[in-house]
Amino acid sequence: DIVLLSDTLNDLAGVLQTGQQVVNGLLNTLKLNLTQIGYILLLLIAMMLSSRGAFYITPSQNGLVIFFTVIAPSIGLPLWARKDAVPRQTSYRHLAIFAVPAAVTIALSVLLLDGQLDVLPRSNDGRIMMTWFLMMEGFLLVLFVQPAIRVLAGVGTPAGDWRPAWFALILFLVSLWLATLPKADQWFSFTLLPSFQNYLILFAGALLWALLLQLGW
Repeated sequence: DIVLLSDTLNDLAGVLQTGQQVVNGLLNTLKLNLTQIGYILLLLIAMMLSSRGAFYITPSQNGLVIFFTVIAPSIGLPLWARKDAVPRQTSYRHLAIFAVPAAVTIALSVLLLDGQLDVLPRSNDGRIMMTWFLMMEGFLLVLFVQPAIRVLAGVGTPAGDWRPAWFALILFLVSLWLATLPKADQWFSFTLLPSFQNYLILFAGALLWALLLQLGW
């Protein structure tokens, strides 16, 4: 029920836009959460089906990935959500169209990277590279949740709002700063990569994943 404090219906337009922003913000947050849950489940299944005795990253590293690519973006995305009409599909279908291809392709990219690492599967260096790779994919995924331009709009329509992209860039810079702290290695087993070339290789892999994801959508 809606109680009007004045004798005009003009306020209903603002109420409707606020409601649509809340719904769109919730959907954007769920897209990130469901994608993260999906690829973790797929990687757990892959680990059990293979002879691998440990997960691809440690729990503390996974906590960092979740914070930078799910929790922190979930703070900003509802604030910047679109105020136009909510998607015409049912919420389940809308979320599945986004999250299922994203989760599957992220899991596949992790498996491919794991097979290409020149270090032992259980070594911490390989897990650090995997952590950075998942974070890069997570930052790119934020751009797809609320795309600013058409080339990023695999599903949905571009919003023309670059704030989520800038926020993702800021989170990446904060993660770089965090990796320089001695406590980050002690608490999270998270450090800078040995060389700038490592970042370029991982970022190229993340861009390739993004392209494949766009084609999948």
